[in-house]
Amino acid sequence: MKPNFTSAGIDTATKVMALMAMKQTIAEKYTNLQSQVLEQLKLEPSEARVEKLRGRGVEIPPYCTKEEHLYLLEMGTDKEGNCLPHLPIAKYYSEMDRRAKDIGFINGVNAVAQVDHELRLAKVSLFQHTQNLEGMPNLEWDKLTASPKFYDSYFELTLKLYAPLVKVNQNLKLIEKEVFKSHIQPSFVTN
Repeated sequence: MKPNFTSAGIDTATKVMALMAMKQTIAEKYTNLQSQVLEQLKLEPSEARVEKLRGRGVEIPPYCTKEEHLYLLEMGTDKEGNCLPHLPIAKYYSEMDRRAKDIGFINGVNAVAQVDHELRLAKVSLFQHTQNLEGMPNLEWDKLTASPKFYDSYFELTLKLYAPLVKVNQNLKLIEKEVFKSHIQPSFVTN
């Protein structure tokens, strides 16, 4: 039994691959920018957060200079669960947004999260197209996502199934251009 690939399924697989390339392209640049901003600002952890962590064996640095320290900048929440404002975290996000847009990220501080979100949506769409292929197992979404290992394996196999068709897809350049255009400015430099 030969699968009946649709052009929409092939275009979706092409978009998934373009988004994966986009994420890889910007993630390193974004991480480097984040490190630079944190090093430059040398923001102190919030007293409320430090107080909560005191005595728990957590090492608290004097300044938040790494991504894994960002949670220390948060002030916490009030009784209703609303986030309390803390100037250093606002300063960090403001500076990150400005600098990210300066180097060419259209979505600023949300650049990686936006690509990640679109990638998740594209993967769901790709799985839906795969479910319609003749000869493919019809898996329920709940069962597919219940195990991250199974989900990753199924996704990898799905991409391998579509890969030869993506290479000859007439819309390949158009889809790649559309993905990149919606996330980075033409002036974006990958060096």
